[in-house]
Amino acid sequence: MVHGHLERYLRDGTPIPFSKYGKIALSGLEHLPEPGSGEVESEMWLRGETPLPMLGFIDWMDLYGETPVILDHKTSSALRWTLEERTRDWEVWETAEGPQKTGLEDDVQMTTYGKHALEVTGASEVLFRHVYYGTRYENKYRSKYWSVSVQIVVPASRIEQNWSGIVETTCEMSRTSALKESEVPQVDTACSAYGGCTNLSRCYPVRKRVSNVDVDVDALFDGLASGNKAIARAASEIARAAASLAQPSETSLGILEGVNGPEAPPNVENLERAAPVAPETEVAKTKGRRVRHPETQELITREERDALFFKENEVWVRRDGVSAGAAPSAPVGQMQPSPGPHPGGSTNGTRKRIYIGCAPVKFYAGPLHCVQLSDVVHPYVTEVLAQHSVFDLGLIEMGKGYDLVTARLREDGWPEGVDGIIIDKFLKGAERWIAALIPMADEIVRSF
Repeated sequence: MVHGHLERYLRDGTPIPFSKYGKIALSGLEHLPEPGSGEVESEMWLRGETPLPMLGFIDWMDLYGETPVILDHKTSSALRWTLEERTRDWEVWETAEGPQKTGLEDDVQMTTYGKHALEVTGASEVLFRHVYYGTRYENKYRSKYWSVSVQIVVPASRIEQNWSGIVETTCEMSRTSALKESEVPQVDTACSAYGGCTNLSRCYPVRKRVSNVDVDVDALFDGLASGNKAIARAASEIARAAASLAQPSETSLGILEGVNGPEAPPNVENLERAAPVAPETEVAKTKGRRVRHPETQELITREERDALFFKENEVWVRRDGVSAGAAPSAPVGQMQPSPGPHPGGSTNGTRKRIYIGCAPVKFYAGPLHCVQLSDVVHPYVTEVLAQHSVFDLGLIEMGKGYDLVTARLREDGWPEGVDGIIIDKFLKGAERWIAALIPMADEIVRSF
C-alpha cells in the first residue's frame, strides 16, 4: 500500500491521502525527486553472464543526468535495520571471518540495478539511494512516522567487482539446485537467521542419517531468541528427531530414505505452510470508530476524515473545494450489481473481485460463485509437478515451479464462471499468483 502511493505520486503527482498507509508514505516526501521526473517501476533485464536472465523492477531511476541515480523505497520497523553507506562491523553476526554488515554500496539489489545502469549509459559511477519509511514509533525522532535517506556514489569498478561475486553466487545456486536434497551442504550458522529456518526439523534428521557429520543440537540453538515460539518448536522437534535416530527403527529409516526417493509421499495437497507467530496487532488510538476514506476506501478515524472532508448533499467534498464523489452506499466486501455485462469470468453481472485474507458475507446481485486460490491453481500445480516428476514445486530447479504455474494462470485468464477468488495470504506462492490475477480483476478487497 505504501509503495503504491509512492509509485502513483512519482509517476504523475497523484496526491497521497492522509490515511494509515498514506501517512507512512508522506513522511518521506522531502527525500523524493519531483513527480514526473525519471522512470518509475522500470523493468530491467541482465542477460549473458548468469545461468538464467535476471529480471528486476526499479522503483525510480534517472539515467540521463551527469551521474545515473537509482532510488529504492524501503519500509522499516526500526532505524537499526536501515543500511549505512558503507560496509561496517556489526556485532550480531559472528562468523570465522569476523562480524560484518553489508552497506548500501555493496547491496546485492542495488549492485544489480547499478550494473544495468552501467550497461545502458557506460557511466563511470552510479548514485545509489535508499529512502526508508518508518512503520513504528522511533525514539530518536519521537514519532511513529519518520523517514531517512541514505545515498552513496559508487564507482563502476566497485559495481563490477560486486557483480562478479553475484555471478559466482548464481552459478553456485544453479549447480546446487541439481543436487539431491541430502547432498546439499548445510550451513549451521544460518539456522536462526531471519526468525529461524522453517525446515530445521526436516534438515537435521536427513543430514544425520545420510552423512555422519556430528552436530551438537544444544550448541546449535544456543543464543537463539527465547521469545521466538517458531524456533522453540523447531528446536524441540529436532531434539526429538536426534534422540530417535540414536536407535533408528525400520519405520524411521524408511521415512528418511524416502525423502528423495520415488516412494516419497505426494505433496500436491500440502501447498500451505504453517502461519508464523504474528505479533499482536497494535490497537489504533482513536476517540471514535474507524470509517472508510471517501476516496481510497482505507480505514481511517473519523477525526482524520473530518479534517479533510465535509458532506454536502450526500457527496463528500474536500475542504479545499474538490469533490471526492458520492459516499459509498455499502461497505467494501458487499456485492454491487455491475452497470453492464462483464467479459469472461463472472456469470451473474457482478464485478470480478479478489478477496485477500477475507471473504464476502453479504451480496446484492444474486448468489456468487467464490473459490479459494488453492482450488484455482491446483490443476496447474498438478500439471507442472507431473511434467518435472517431482512432488513439490520448490524442488524444480532455480525456483521455476511457481513461475510456471503463474504463466499458466496468465495464459488461461480469469476462471470461467467465477465471481470471486479468496486468497489465503499464507498460501505458498500466493504473492506471485496474486500479481497475475490483479490485472484481470475489477476490484481488490482485503482485510485490515
